[in-house]
Amino acid sequence: MPSASSPFDLEQTMTDGIVNLKGKRYYTVARRVHDFRAACSIADGWGLVSSMVSIDAETIIMRGAVIDPQGREVAVGYAEEKRSSRGVNSTSALENAETSALGRALAAAGFGGDGAYASADELTNALRQQRQTWTDSERAAFMARLSALEVSPSAVARYADERGWGSPAGWTPEARGAFVADLATGKIPALYSPAAE
Repeated sequence: MPSASSPFDLEQTMTDGIVNLKGKRYYTVARRVHDFRAACSIADGWGLVSSMVSIDAETIIMRGAVIDPQGREVAVGYAEEKRSSRGVNSTSALENAETSALGRALAAAGFGGDGAYASADELTNALRQQRQTWTDSERAAFMARLSALEVSPSAVARYADERGWGSPAGWTPEARGAFVADLATGKIPALYSPAAE
């Protein structure tokens, strides 16, 4: 892969739990919780509560709430996740939905950054899902470039997976191009020859 740690440009712009995208700041849920706890401590009676709204074999819906010292809900958020055979929702769809619901509740309470309800985590996930679909021609072009370099697609998949980059199908076209350019210039010697298989 190119010198970056990830093929997703969005993740490369994250600093201190804040992602800047198109002039808006999106906070990770971890950052929202940190900011909330700094302003509203458990010792003072503030809380975060999550509950299951719905769960079946395909979909999970969670509800998150911010509770004030008098036990009143002062902000609420909901999140839905689909179970999948790949990615985080293959093992942790429930946890992912809970995190998103709490993040949205915190945004409703004013801990979202620039009025954005979607957290940086949700934004990253949404962009990954959008990028998971590559056209037949994009796939064919990528495979043809690998073949021309005598690099096995399965070796590329393993190499990317070992680094947490996900499938090339989920990379931007620019990231796939940079990856192939790095292969062609010998910057990834572990994959540069058929012996890498």
